[in-house]
Amino acid sequence: MINNAGVSRVGPLIEQPISEMQEILDTNVLGVIRVTQEVAKHMIKQRKGTIVMIGSVTSQISTPWAGVYAASKAALLSITDVLRLELHPFNISTIYIGAGAIQSNFADNILASTDMSQYQSDTSVYRSKAGMLISRARMSQDPSHSMTAAKAAEPLIGAVSNVLFKEKKAPRLVMTGGRARLLWCTGVLQKLFGFGVNSMLIKQFELMPDQF
Repeated sequence: MINNAGVSRVGPLIEQPISEMQEILDTNVLGVIRVTQEVAKHMIKQRKGTIVMIGSVTSQISTPWAGVYAASKAALLSITDVLRLELHPFNISTIYIGAGAIQSNFADNILASTDMSQYQSDTSVYRSKAGMLISRARMSQDPSHSMTAAKAAEPLIGAVSNVLFKEKKAPRLVMTGGRARLLWCTGVLQKLFGFGVNSMLIKQFELMPDQF
């Protein structure tokens, strides 16, 4: 089974509507759990199966303007790890896909469903950065480093094929997509040390105090 549910919105956490957050978490986390609960019943009966979670490098690296989406993918990573333990007695494996930049309609969908006017109004403390929010939504579609969906699917197909047809052990993590490994490793450094990576992101996203 491949869990590929995913929606997102852009916005600063302190101003983003709770309704948007609920939609993201309900789809990306609870929706995945609902499907997995039903499918796992059949896998347990046959005592065999593989569950693939399509995640994101944002589960590892934290960047501005997509906090709830990143939180949902971080939750999915934890869920994948827990299921790997709980389903081990039934010979069911789980694989987390750390996806980087993959060419798709994802950015267009984000912008079409996000009310950007709320961040452009005088009531928003981030109104001067509204353009940066739009850039953040489109970041994964930069042609200089994004990867076609067909190319990005190759490592996933290879990993699943090895499990199903060659009876190899399922990998815990498969990284694919543009800059996936770079961003994942940067996220590890961010989690361990923070300061250097955070300073870089503050400059990149123009979040210095004198810029407000």
